[in-house]
Parts: sequence; structure tokens; C-alpha cells
Amino acid sequence: MPFSEAMKDLMQLAAGDDWTWAAAVVTVESGWNRFAISDGGLARGLFQMHPDFLTSLVPQFGEHALSLIIGHADPFVQAEAFRTFWLKRFAHIERADRLGLYHYHGTNLEGWLEQKKKPDPDPERYITKVTNVQQLIAARFDRKES
Repeated sequence: MPFSEAMKDLMQLAAGDDWTWAAAVVTVESGWNRFAISDGGLARGLFQMHPDFLTSLVPQFGEHALSLIIGHADPFVQAEAFRTFWLKRFAHIERADRLGLYHYHGTNLEGWLEQKKKPDPDPERYITKVTNVQQLIAARFDRKES
């Protein structure tokens, strides 16, 4: 994992004290490639944020919003978008639920809660992958995260 102090700072911007979780999401989502693209070309960047979610952040970015959304592979735009998701909009739900919501349903919490009722709510094992990577990152930095 290409991890430097600058990247740690970016992850702390994205998730505060939960920075090892942000780093785990980036590892699983993009492999630290800021130009990574998935979901048919819609999701791009470190956190694989979608333009529709970034559009919801327009008030935060002010007059520069549209240019930031167009160039949404920018790591700081991605970090701020993840921060809004992780620490503001969905901080009230458990981490595992935040991960499931993030991966499978974007911001549709009701959709994720319905999916959780299925016998196999995480068929891609996304929550497990991110949790395992987070534990490795936390151990590397001698942090205990729950």
C-alpha cells in the first residue's frame, strides 16, 4: 500500500479519528489509484464517489463546485465527499452498515436496510474485505479500532 504521511493526512481529513477506515475503503475501492474508474465510468477517484453524490455537496464547495465535480478524481474533493458521507450524513449508523450502504446503495439507507434482511446481504464480501484491511492498517500504525 503506497502510504505516506500526506496520504495519512488526507485520510484524516476524510474520516477524522476513523481514518484507518477511510484508508481501508480507498485500498479496496481504488487500490490508491486516484484515476481508478468503476461502475461503468461513473465512479472515479480514490473513494469512487459518484457525480450525483458530489452534486449534493454543491453548497459546500461554493463557486468552484461545478469545476470540482467535473474533475472529481481530485483526492481532496473525494476526501471531502467521503467525510460528508462518513461523519455527517451517516455517522448515526454502525460502521458495518455505513460500509454496506456506501458500497451497495449510495445514500439510500432504506435500500440497505432492506438488503440486510436477505440471507446474504453482502454477496461481494465488501464489508469483510474493508474490515480486514482496516485491521491490517490499524495494526501497522499500532492503533486499536473497533
